[in-house]
Amino acid sequence: MAGIRNQTPVGYVTVFGLVALLAGCTNNGLPLSADQVPLEGFVPSYVQEVSNDAALATCPPYEDRQTERSDPSNDDLVAGPLRYQGLAGGYDLYQGLPATVDSDGIAYYKIGVELEPESEATVAIGGSAREYASILVENGRPEGYAEVTYRSCSDTAPDTVTWWVGGFLLRGRDSACVPLEITVAGEETKTFNIGFPTGACD
Repeated sequence: MAGIRNQTPVGYVTVFGLVALLAGCTNNGLPLSADQVPLEGFVPSYVQEVSNDAALATCPPYEDRQTERSDPSNDDLVAGPLRYQGLAGGYDLYQGLPATVDSDGIAYYKIGVELEPESEATVAIGGSAREYASILVENGRPEGYAEVTYRSCSDTAPDTVTWWVGGFLLRGRDSACVPLEITVAGEETKTFNIGFPTGACD
């Protein structure tokens, strides 16, 4: 996958491109890091497809996916209990260049998403952007989804968040202004126009 973000959120672990520790233990063909070895030795499916283009991502079975909560900054995209660190002003790549498009015409923008305890939030690609943009979530299908609902772990401490490896992909282009529609239970849907990379919405 191309387009690795140059600023990994605090507490996040880069999982792509590491040497596999267990034979046959992979994540969509990608090796698992030491912290990603399943707690009970086998990877259960914590990403469930609920419709043709939507998924539910529940509590990841990895020790490193529950991390201490940090205070959000003005650079973070925050919608209630959900946060993408550093995404408020767009996806910041080196010198503002777009992600590299691979041989299949796909550009990957990797970023984790975190959620506070006992919470659920849905992130959806808005409008016509669904024709060329998708949401990636670890353990989900490689082509991504138009909509992903995140449900945090239920047994975490109050000052701990659950986070998922993932990001976004673009098909047939290396940049776009993508509307993200984020819905938290009991609240109105909020739409954020996010540049992939920064400046694509200008």
